[in-house]
Amino acid sequence: MGDKTIRTALFPGGSQSMERLFRLMGRGRVDPTPMTTHEFEFKDIGKAFDLMKNKEENIIKPLISFL
Repeated sequence: MGDKTIRTALFPGGSQSMERLFRLMGRGRVDPTPMTTHEFEFKDIGKAFDLMKNKEENIIKPLISFL
């Protein structure tokens, strides 16, 4: 994933906090699944963004799988 760029908004603490969160997730210390309402494969990322933009299907936090 070294060639991927992750962009977010409204994340307290900025990129340093985001990096720490990803490290914790990678070590299995933080499980993001209880916070998610929808799951998508990377190939369906466009649908995830459309649902968020239009606030459809009661979407709050999508989880995008890169595997």
